[in-house]
Amino acid sequence: MTTDTTTLLYQIRRGDRRVLESFVRRKQGLVDRIASRFQGLADHEDMISAGKLGLMRAVARYDPKGGMPFNVFCRRSIEKAIRREIDRTELIRTPSDAEVPVGVFSLDDTVVDEEGKTTTFHELIPDTKLLLPDERAAKMEVLAEVVELPPRERAALILTYGLDRRGELTIEAAAAEMDCSPAAVKRLRKRGLKMLRDRIETEEV
Repeated sequence: MTTDTTTLLYQIRRGDRRVLESFVRRKQGLVDRIASRFQGLADHEDMISAGKLGLMRAVARYDPKGGMPFNVFCRRSIEKAIRREIDRTELIRTPSDAEVPVGVFSLDDTVVDEEGKTTTFHELIPDTKLLLPDERAAKMEVLAEVVELPPRERAALILTYGLDRRGELTIEAAAAEMDCSPAAVKRLRKRGLKMLRDRIETEEV
């Protein structure tokens, strides 16, 4: 990593907002190019916003000891964030306030964790997420993590908690759709919840 990059990361991580804004402006072209590769798969401006978040996440997480060049790490982080936005778009369409149905999803919905304890989605989301005034935005934060799970675990959570706006399915109905036993759905859901919690805790480190 060059001395300039080391200085840049040091200044940004110390909270120099001007340096961060300047860096994001300089990388705008890179974000645009990567987003253009996925043209038509999601709203372009949403992909650009996601790409910028991925860029800032790269700045926060880059570790030169990993051996990956900083620019490569940035590109991968931007692409991952954009792909996540595309996945999220495919899962749900952000509704208007008038379209939000009552009872389809609540952050107070109870779930059973891997230890058999009852918890809620509020407790699965870090405190910073709880400060969001729009519950739909918080839901999308959860979905952003859910779509990163392995396919089977992801399906078990989406189907049994109604995250795809079709409403909750019973364990038996989810098992029929996934072509597996109800016991397998329960195992996949339990494993998915643990993975989800681990991902969220890692995001906060």
